Amino acid sequence: MLAWLPLRTRALPLRYVIVIALVLRAFLLFDEPRLSGDVYRYLSDGRVVASGHNPYTYTPTDPRINHPEIRSIYPPHAQLLFGLVHQLTAWRVLIVAFDLVAIVLLRRHAFAYATFPPLLFEGTWNGHIDAIAGVLLGIALLRDSGVAAAFASGMKIIPFAGLPALLRESKHRLRFLATFAIALIVPILPFVRGPIMPGFRDYATRWIFNSPLYDVLFAILDRIPTKTIWTHHPLRFQLISDFVYRHVYTDFLTRAVMATIALGLIACTRRVSSAIAALLLCSPAIHPWYWLTLVPASLIEGRAWIFVALCAPFSYLLYAGSERFFVYLVCYGILLTSLSRA
Repeated sequence: MLAWLPLRTRALPLRYVIVIALVLRAFLLFDEPRLSGDVYRYLSDGRVVASGHNPYTYTPTDPRINHPEIRSIYPPHAQLLFGLVHQLTAWRVLIVAFDLVAIVLLRRHAFAYATFPPLLFEGTWNGHIDAIAGVLLGIALLRDSGVAAAFASGMKIIPFAGLPALLRESKHRLRFLATFAIALIVPILPFVRGPIMPGFRDYATRWIFNSPLYDVLFAILDRIPTKTIWTHHPLRFQLISDFVYRHVYTDFLTRAVMATIALGLIACTRRVSSAIAALLLCSPAIHPWYWLTLVPASLIEGRAWIFVALCAPFSYLLYAGSERFFVYLVCYGILLTSLSRA
């Protein structure tokens, strides 16, 4: 994987880059996903959509799907795409097609994108929709497209973080906002009569993975006797005491603080890739494929986040029982190095 570093700046004619991209991806089109089973949820949701039913009202029975007891967390735009393509090889071909679009658009960064290892393994092989969302976000940045931004956000919520930066860069903000709103709302309409993304609450309140900031904040906040302070405070208000007892616990407070930090960073940054990175770094769960959403934008903007994305798959070492400090160092060491030089 690290062999990509000295190769990333190589310049080749576009037709050769496309051939290389197709050859690399062809080897991964027919092998079963091994690092994640998320794609089986996509396919299951897609079959439900194709049958004319609401994917948010059922729980899947496919034994390959993780957490089948939780209803789908994927947004309506993604569900409509799943409904169009719900066979594994066809889904992978779709991801490859989006990769080819990105290669054509990125020009001098085409070779770097075509050979970027996480795109091969987390995109083509594991079939994560984040790769498609990343391409759409790159199109939104290059073409000042509110429609592309809306569809990127509708594929995966992560690209929403890039909206303020996209608006700052836009030369036609009103048009961008109008087209964004229309393209965001219209695909939601077929689902408005039922629940939308009902499983997202479970994800947002339960998942924890590969997040140094979560660990640090949790350790700090866990030492503060918040409820004790509240119950013994002479000015406590009975009207909100129930809310306090339900929410003032360490995990909730940690997530709330992280969300506040993320919102502040997103509001301040002028770079799309940096806004996405801010959201990810302030998330309790940072799976390696999440970083695919910023790969095109990072290449376009020339930001170092591409190197953090390159190291993200090392987080799989956590499943093998590796020490968290070691994994964090491998995954985010490049980030720490770049910050120390800034």
